[in-house]
Amino acid sequence: MPDTPIRILIVVRAGRESLHHLFASESGAFADIAVSTFEDVDWSGPAIKYTHFARGGKFQGIYDFLTKNQQLLDAYDYFWCFEDDLEMPRETLAAVHGLLTRFKFMLAAPGLTLDSHFSWTITVRNDRLLFRGTNFVEIMAPIMSRAFMRLALPHFAENFTGYGYEWLWQRLLAECNGFAAILDCAPIRHVRPRGGGMLYKNQPSGGSDGLDLHNFVRKFGLHRQAAFRNLFALTLGPAPRLLTRNALTHEMMAGYRQAYPEDSTKAAWWGEQLIKNHRPVEQLEALRGLAGFDRIEAAAAVAEAEAKRPVAFSGRNLAFGQKATQSSVCEWSPKPTPEADARGANNGDITGAPGFHTGFEAEPWWHVDLGAQTMVALVVVYNRMAFPERCTRMTVSGSADGVHWALRGAKLDGDLFGGVDGHPYIFRFSPPFPARFVRVAMIGEGFLHLDEVEIYGPDIAQEPGFGQERVD
Repeated sequence: MPDTPIRILIVVRAGRESLHHLFASESGAFADIAVSTFEDVDWSGPAIKYTHFARGGKFQGIYDFLTKNQQLLDAYDYFWCFEDDLEMPRETLAAVHGLLTRFKFMLAAPGLTLDSHFSWTITVRNDRLLFRGTNFVEIMAPIMSRAFMRLALPHFAENFTGYGYEWLWQRLLAECNGFAAILDCAPIRHVRPRGGGMLYKNQPSGGSDGLDLHNFVRKFGLHRQAAFRNLFALTLGPAPRLLTRNALTHEMMAGYRQAYPEDSTKAAWWGEQLIKNHRPVEQLEALRGLAGFDRIEAAAAVAEAEAKRPVAFSGRNLAFGQKATQSSVCEWSPKPTPEADARGANNGDITGAPGFHTGFEAEPWWHVDLGAQTMVALVVVYNRMAFPERCTRMTVSGSADGVHWALRGAKLDGDLFGGVDGHPYIFRFSPPFPARFVRVAMIGEGFLHLDEVEIYGPDIAQEPGFGQERVD
């Protein structure tokens, strides 16, 4: 039975320079938006569900908004407390909605991109992971379930900056026997340094970050020495694996090396921060006592079983026999044109050999013309078996005219996948996206050579464990 979609309210604490307008127009399918302003500016518009004005800090303004609109606490499942200097792509909105729907996190937050301004290394994404279970979420963009919001909201008006709240949230999580989640596959970018926005420039005279933090921690008897730790994670990929302790540490270290292939010093620094400050140490048996962890284990068990079962599709392969082309042809190919070589990728012949082969270049691609605008639900990619490691990181894009392209999905991990072994890589899109042209491209530089590419619409048969919502 599919999960019931949840309702999310993004509450942006916004000034004149707020960036929320960059994603507001695309949010409707995934969340409603409330804008609480602290400056005299009108942010109302068709994409904004609620507007509000209040002086004060971020959480003081959100406190004023929600206490004056108590009915919203029953109308929404999740409340996303957003700062106004965050960039968020549509893919992140979709990913957050899908993960919350499936895993029902008590408290969560998107991961930060590597080029973000950040205060805590634990908050920065590791692109080998789907998400991490933690005992920590910072104040930048927390996503609170209705139940957790009811616990946290009474304390939102304690100080201007919100500094110190993380330690209280850690205590509340412990009292609920719960965990938080940092959503690595759903990144946002923090574009201003801490305290660089207009909100913090309006802080009352005599106040300071340090004073707010000191007074808050002292009032609630919190311990600043309490460790903020990774607890467990699910990996990114077609068959997510549940990792704890050393296995998770090793996976994250590999992610840092992958993020800085030409800079071992930076990769080593991130590894040092992980080991020193956020290393996962909890035993699996202890994690099983956490509320909601059973959903994580169940998802990993289903993925493991699916990975061992050959995939069979019923439904029409929309790409079969359609016109295709590619970015180039390798110099030793007997086929003289990109169009002639590209036909080998959608001729229905799955052998484990390369169906097509580009030259060596940056971001090589193959794409197919489906003949008409249609809805795309699955893109199934069969790898060349002789050199599967040459193509592990890919993107899928769609276009109405073959000229203007929109990124629809990405495989960012380094996991190998097969073809004739019955285990292709499957990009699933929920909801499906409209396109006449579909492109598969390699991320980075190299040869792109795949065995076969198949494309299916929403009428694909729903087999056991198949077709579940997943964000790539």
